[in-house]
Amino acid sequence: MSASDLEGYERCPAQWYMERLVHLPRIEEGNQALLRGLAVHRWIAEAHSRGVPCSPDDLPDPADLDRLSLVGGGEIDPADYELAYPFLRSHIECCPLQSNDARSLTAERTLYAYDGIADVVVATKSDAYWKSDDTLTMREIKTVQVQPVATDDEIFSTYLAVAWDLVALEAGLARHYGAIHGEVQLEILSPESAVVHSYSTQDFMIMSMARGRVRRLARRWLADTQWDSLPGPGCSRCSVRRWCAARDAYEASVGSRVSSGAQGAQAT
Repeated sequence: MSASDLEGYERCPAQWYMERLVHLPRIEEGNQALLRGLAVHRWIAEAHSRGVPCSPDDLPDPADLDRLSLVGGGEIDPADYELAYPFLRSHIECCPLQSNDARSLTAERTLYAYDGIADVVVATKSDAYWKSDDTLTMREIKTVQVQPVATDDEIFSTYLAVAWDLVALEAGLARHYGAIHGEVQLEILSPESAVVHSYSTQDFMIMSMARGRVRRLARRWLADTQWDSLPGPGCSRCSVRRWCAARDAYEASVGSRVSSGAQGAQAT
């Protein structure tokens, strides 16, 4: 069980069940946001594995096909790189390796633990983590087209990975690496800018909210035997929609509301 598992379950239990538990055949349609995110994460992981800060020299123009490759020398699809390029340029200004505190950085490593009470293997995979003095820091990276104008609390509520990582740090991950405290940094990249939101295990209110959110979702997931559908805007892009009886319910409800609104307008 991982943060992405709980996020998927929260979005639609039926989709999570069909994709992750029974592994029904999926139809993956072109999703630019997904392709962009994968390309950004892959490039940054390769760049961070060198142990040196990312720089503009690492990023050739997408049109310069002769220089186009991952920083480590691996191949990258030109179309994927073109999608990722503006976000990667934004990352440079907040690359954690710009700070000497992050020189021990490890990129994209999955860490596992066993929860004996729930009988579940828990997986945590941050985009980077490093130890500085008595604090273990985990960095998560997300890409968006438009940088959100939101408070730290609103960002915390939007991205479950923050709560998940904070709980993991408090539950023993920080101690495992010889740290006393934990910190989660959420780096949000848009084509124009990068913003880093920080959260500490020493913040009592944040930790209370993190524990509560993870606990509530995990309990629902553990007890679920029905895996109900939650029709919404994402149904049109769902990779297992052909197996779902409710696949058209959201669009039908929207169409019904539009039709009723139009009839009401005509009546007045």
